Amino acid sequence: MTRIEDYLTVGAQYSLRTATKGSVTVALGAMNLFDATPPHVATNGGCDSKVHDPRGLLLYAYARFAF
Repeated sequence: MTRIEDYLTVGAQYSLRTATKGSVTVALGAMNLFDATPPHVATNGGCDSKVHDPRGLLLYAYARFAF
């Protein structure tokens, strides 16, 4: 039986919402904040993409408007 290494990722998000009648929410965030590399598995992609995300650090931002 082959043992696959442990894999831990950290994510963070900060959002700010206005308290007006038509609210606006703005958020900034990161997934896999420390750019952890998924453990190697003998597949075509080198990792189990159904369980792990091979893309590394992902930054995002979004805005939501409510009227």
